[in-house]
Amino acid sequence: MLSIIIPAYNEAYRLPASLERIHDHFAHSTGEYEVIVVDDGSTDTTVADVTAMQQDWPNLRVIAAGVNRGKGAAVQRGMKEARGDVRAFVDADLSTPLEDLDMLVGKLSDQYGVVIASRAVRGSTVTVHQPWYREVMGRTYNLLVRLLLLPDLHDTQCGCKVFTEKASHACFDDLSIYRWGFDVESLVRARRAGIGILEVPVHWAHVEASHVSSLRDSLETFLDLLRVRFGKE
Repeated sequence: MLSIIIPAYNEAYRLPASLERIHDHFAHSTGEYEVIVVDDGSTDTTVADVTAMQQDWPNLRVIAAGVNRGKGAAVQRGMKEARGDVRAFVDADLSTPLEDLDMLVGKLSDQYGVVIASRAVRGSTVTVHQPWYREVMGRTYNLLVRLLLLPDLHDTQCGCKVFTEKASHACFDDLSIYRWGFDVESLVRARRAGIGILEVPVHWAHVEASHVSSLRDSLETFLDLLRVRFGKE
């Protein structure tokens, strides 16, 4: 079974359309799947909207955390609630298309228990770019990640990653960083557990509706990087 986890915070304006795309994509699939929306304390109608969609879609579940703790906390909760032997998380805007998610799932193997989407390796295609300052910040962060922790990975922050059940436990059971630095911590945990990570080029399109505060969140993410590097996670 494939478990698709979608962390959500105030996503009423774009999540229903993304869920419709997922529903249509898997409508004729012969494989088992589930979609788990983990609401991270939204103050809009996200939970109500997803709950309404559940009535006609038994593969869909919504978990309402009630308190905003961060994207990492929502992904961790989804991974723990998932039933699939393959577990993925994707962003609510589906900036990485579902066809590429299928491709990532197909690349899981005994050698690679984690497969991550990448906008920064040869073969990737970015059809809609982020604002220039966001791209500069992202490249700078990824350079620091390579220098300090994961020298062979070029894009740890793309919001589409796939895990075997075993890898999901290694990466998320003891996750301690719950906001934007969680991606790096989860991948470092995989590496320390001896689980192979494969970085794969994907198509990607920026969707403008970010919850990121450039200065505040960049500083917090950098501090999280130092916590992982120096064993403070």
